[in-house]
Amino acid sequence: MQTFIDELVQLVKSKYTNFSELIVILPSKRACLYFSRALKDTGLKNTWLPEVITLTDFIANFYSGKITDQLTLISELYKTVTKLEVKDIESFESFYSWGNVLLSDYNRVDAYLIDSVDLYKNLRAVEEIQRWSFNSDELSEKQSSFNDFWMMQGSIYLEFKRQLEKKKLAYSGMATRHVAENASDLFKSLNKKSFLIAGFNAISKAEQLIIDELSKVGQLHYKPDIDQFFVSGNREAGHFYRQLKKKYRWDGLTDIADVFSKSKKQFNIISAAQNSTMAQIVGQLLSEKSDFGDTAVVLADENMLNPLLQNIPKNVKALNVTMGYKLKQTPVYDLFLALSAIQDRISKNGKTIYYKDLIRFINHPYLIKLLGVSIVQDVKQTINNNNLVYCKATHFQSFFSGLDSEFDLEEFLFAKWNNIPTDPTNQLLKLTDVLSNLFNAKENGLELEYLFHFKKAILQMQNHLDEYQIEVELKGYKMLFAEILRSFSITFKGEPLVGLQIMGLLETRMLDFEDVVIVSANEGKLPKGRSTHSFIPWDLKHYFEMPGIKEQDALYAYYFYRMISRAKNVHIIYTTDMGKDLKEAEPSRYLRQLEYYMNSHELPFNLQYNQAKPEIISDTPQENRIKRDDFYRDKLKEKLKKGISPTALSTYLTCPLNFYYKYILGLRESDEVDEEIGADVFGIIIHKTLEGLYKP
Repeated sequence: MQTFIDELVQLVKSKYTNFSELIVILPSKRACLYFSRALKDTGLKNTWLPEVITLTDFIANFYSGKITDQLTLISELYKTVTKLEVKDIESFESFYSWGNVLLSDYNRVDAYLIDSVDLYKNLRAVEEIQRWSFNSDELSEKQSSFNDFWMMQGSIYLEFKRQLEKKKLAYSGMATRHVAENASDLFKSLNKKSFLIAGFNAISKAEQLIIDELSKVGQLHYKPDIDQFFVSGNREAGHFYRQLKKKYRWDGLTDIADVFSKSKKQFNIISAAQNSTMAQIVGQLLSEKSDFGDTAVVLADENMLNPLLQNIPKNVKALNVTMGYKLKQTPVYDLFLALSAIQDRISKNGKTIYYKDLIRFINHPYLIKLLGVSIVQDVKQTINNNNLVYCKATHFQSFFSGLDSEFDLEEFLFAKWNNIPTDPTNQLLKLTDVLSNLFNAKENGLELEYLFHFKKAILQMQNHLDEYQIEVELKGYKMLFAEILRSFSITFKGEPLVGLQIMGLLETRMLDFEDVVIVSANEGKLPKGRSTHSFIPWDLKHYFEMPGIKEQDALYAYYFYRMISRAKNVHIIYTTDMGKDLKEAEPSRYLRQLEYYMNSHELPFNLQYNQAKPEIISDTPQENRIKRDDFYRDKLKEKLKKGISPTALSTYLTCPLNFYYKYILGLRESDEVDEEIGADVFGIIIHKTLEGLYKP
């Protein structure tokens, strides 16, 4: 199989002689790594390799400021909004969710070189039309504040950018726009360079302008990674390429491959009952292989990474996980949620804890390791035996007193977080240190890695709130901390060019594999669900040529078809588990498209459908009979002498076996806390009351 990178290497060797003057710009760092290794493996000697860089890094090199993170941007935007005295901004928590929407809009406005004055002037006009009415009633205070916000969006945008420029900070779209609009001056030092730009599909207007300016500065060759089949017939996978072809005449732009419809492929479509079953299927498919050098497992849903790693068979000796493991998916995040749940419902004086929150916390694997199974069981038994809905520290003194004197768990649990963020920061750091000392580096390396990154996230959170002097309540602290944890990922060690490759959809750009396994091929995952998080209405987006739902669908279509375009064996796995959203049970539209192309003889592929059926182990149940021996008769006589209740008689008539276990053997169901008076307890109260009233 000849890959796209193989073609790119051949192009470089045949077209360029002076590599020191060549700059190769690719869409991802992984593509850069694969290309550099492939070029080196051709046997080049006594020559410099060309500069290979991503477009994002290339732009950053020409921007004098720093492209900063999302949390810093949202904090800077909050300062701008409060400075402009926008109404109805009571707290950072209330601002946070729609502040992210504003940032997303600003990024698109700059990336697509939109005239912000014209855009927000039209946005104001749209809002005025929508609120126009014959009704002369005055607007409420809430309505008035909302309208004021719409009227001020343009002012917020301009002031926000001014504040960022002062601090030499930027978001991605802002930096790209700056470089695009000043490219003629910034690129003067590149006048002797040659540029090879390859593997791109959806390019913003600012990026297009940058590439076009490079074509004027030096010799530029543009190699698209697309197939003739995608471009023809107005198919959505070729949407961006067709637009680019109409607008530019770059060298190489029309040189596209024609291999998809001519290559032989075997498709294996597998339906699974649950997400866990999908991971098991992948493990089974991999266990049947011996060579994984040209195999990729692509996760349309990155939440499948953990169950997938647990099902990797032993014959996989080397693997590389490209996406990293989100800290928000680790046990330490669950521990934080359990601890914050205690704080959500702890009493104002910190003397009582809701029993379910306490049980959730001590049931965490890390706390079980810290306390020991017996103490955890004793605490739960104490709660059940005493029917403790709200627990006090005095109930558990005997259990916690024997623990490490440096960590007072009783004080830790019953200390209310009154001072945010100081209290949660100190408490979380204390717990992290205790747990870190508990684990062994050889046996619990992964747990220590979780805790190390968790501690870094805690300190970053504290530093950020201190720097921007943001006051938050517990709800806001949890929200911000979740945002920070979302940005942290644990990188897996592995050789990126050897063995099985596990990656996300975006990371497949420019990479080709003979065997591809696609997991979670369901609507809502592949493609992603249609998101409308924007304050800019669709008609204005369409007028200003900003990307919308149509472009999002086209982008995912390109990712899917490009990923399988050169593969020989493709396994596509989807789930039939409906879950909360009925659409999740629907297979991806791309499977239906493949069926259509094959039925219409446009593609010579073979689709094979399989349904994964879990193995059902059926044991013939043994007949359970009660022996009416002397023991049984003696116990029954003893029961009858004391008197038998109507409930016991009803139990005997309904199920004699249940009567035997309950009243003869004396077995009882495990006690549970009753938050309200149950029918049995209420009946006992009535009986005792009547007895007290009528007893002589």
